Amino acid sequence: MEFSKLMDVSITHDFYDGLCGDLILKPVVNTGKLMHVGKMRSVNQNGQTSLFYQQNPLAEPMQNMSGAHLLFALVPTSTTFSVITQLGNKTNQLTIYRNDADPNSLSAQSFTKAGERFTYEIVLEQRPLTLTLLNSAGDTVESYEITAAQNIQSFTFELALYENGLYRITEQTDSDNAETNIAFFPELPSQCQGLLILTVDSSHYSSPVDFTINFNAREDRLNYYIVATKYAEADLTGLSVTDAGYEEQNRTEITFNKLQVADFTDQEIDSSLLTQNGNNVILFQSQSAVSRRLVGPKHIQLTLNDEVLFSSLPIPGSNRVTADFFIHVAKP
Repeated sequence: MEFSKLMDVSITHDFYDGLCGDLILKPVVNTGKLMHVGKMRSVNQNGQTSLFYQQNPLAEPMQNMSGAHLLFALVPTSTTFSVITQLGNKTNQLTIYRNDADPNSLSAQSFTKAGERFTYEIVLEQRPLTLTLLNSAGDTVESYEITAAQNIQSFTFELALYENGLYRITEQTDSDNAETNIAFFPELPSQCQGLLILTVDSSHYSSPVDFTINFNAREDRLNYYIVATKYAEADLTGLSVTDAGYEEQNRTEITFNKLQVADFTDQEIDSSLLTQNGNNVILFQSQSAVSRRLVGPKHIQLTLNDEVLFSSLPIPGSNRVTADFFIHVAKP
């Protein structure tokens, strides 16, 4: 049997500055069946998934799947993925990657995840209001008129009655309108980090296409809490944290603000937890957020006057949820 490549899908991540093996593309059940019928197979290797099709003796596809939609869940294979990735704050959102507008490039759009019974919160206040559920083709699935007498602010759609897919809910009044995109794919794993919908185009058989999905690295402000034992406050005026490695690594210099305990806000660690036994505390906080990298910034150093106390302070990587570090210095 001869197989030829149809397309490559690469998962990249800023943390690795390249391919990311922390995610795999997992075909949903119907896609697995469709690929079997279409004489197709997929190969996952270190952040890249390749799709192949079986050829006949004339070097043509055994089954031409042009127009078929292949759905893949982006599923983490590592527990550290969420630690190194800049994820959205809304857990009910699902990013959909599609090539329907251009067969050779992916677009990304955020959808609200919906279950089999989806309760929709109505946005507009004016009544009467027409509430409509439409499918991905723009056809009306359900439509209701909501009147002032009904006095309802939400409506539950029984999506279990319909096929899995992308839907749109619209609100229309005499003077305003609103719409929400929803994704109804109850079979997706709970830890899914996105859904890839690939539409096979006839041109892919003659010119295999390369797709890329990139994830941004998590960004944090670096917080170095210097806990000083047997140092008076006056002795600590010469403490500083500086970036001595930015030129060597050819990156932007990281600069720090120096905060006394009196300057702490609710965003900082409670100083009373650190000042026990007469300790003094000073916080050095990066002025801007720093992106996590597999090879992070080196030589962030702590000095007291001209003396280097720590030549390379720790930085957050894949094994640390926060960017808070506690550095203990003490006089003999």
